[in-house]
Amino acid sequence: MKALATARGAVTVVNAIATGRGASLAIDLPLEAEVELLDESRDVHVTIEPDVGEDPGLARAVIAELNRRLGTSYGALVRTRSRIPASRGLKSSSAAANAIGLAANAAVQLMEGRSLPEREVLDLGVDAAVAAGVTLTGAYDDASASFLGGLCITDNGARRLFARHEMPSGLSAVLLVPARKVRKKDVMDMPYAVIAPLAARAHALALAREWPEALTLNGLAYGAVYRVDPAPALAALAAGALAAGVTGTGPAVAAVVPDAHAKAVAAAMAASGEGDVLVAAVTNARAEVRPC
Repeated sequence: MKALATARGAVTVVNAIATGRGASLAIDLPLEAEVELLDESRDVHVTIEPDVGEDPGLARAVIAELNRRLGTSYGALVRTRSRIPASRGLKSSSAAANAIGLAANAAVQLMEGRSLPEREVLDLGVDAAVAAGVTLTGAYDDASASFLGGLCITDNGARRLFARHEMPSGLSAVLLVPARKVRKKDVMDMPYAVIAPLAARAHALALAREWPEALTLNGLAYGAVYRVDPAPALAALAAGALAAGVTGTGPAVAAVVPDAHAKAVAAAMAASGEGDVLVAAVTNARAEVRPC
């Protein structure tokens, strides 16, 4: 039995690595997962498009965690198609875990007439991401934004959602996306304690709904740790962005802008740094199961 689901990427408002608390904002870069469950085999075969060289370990971990929670032993054929550049800080792993988990859960429902509650699928994906080694904090902030849409503010260690806020219409994320990728193992031993007070202040700002200030402060602090050139973020702010800074562990830089300023900000970021420029709407849309 086969099912489809879609989840979206996000950008960092507050990176949770330094304090365990974070915030992320969903953007309309979709990832679609198609999952066909297999009765006759426990093998999990994974196709990842367009990044065919990406590690299939996360997809396998999602199916394994679903089987563990349901007491089943399905194999699967998993295919993902994504517009999210992988390993650039745009939450491709969270979107993949959410979409694969939702599709697999829906396929179990079709086969057996039972399934996990939707919010448990969110937790399932976080557990799978930890098992697959694609996150340092569990990425509950990123997973929540991808799953629920809007701005999600969390305690990642406790897996607590402090708040989810709907975002106003007319906002876009302008993204400067370098060609190089950053793997989590490459950023494990950074001096995060030095910036923990700034990260805590950024989280407090996010809780106070001052998310533009939170995003920019976070970007400056983590950008210094990761040695990401601040010029594109500063150019974005000068061109009319509300907020700008490195997203996740980089190397991408994200600026949140009113739609009217998106072209000017995109041009400024392209002129001040290296990489492809993408523009995606800020979104409140939830991850969803789709008809096959």
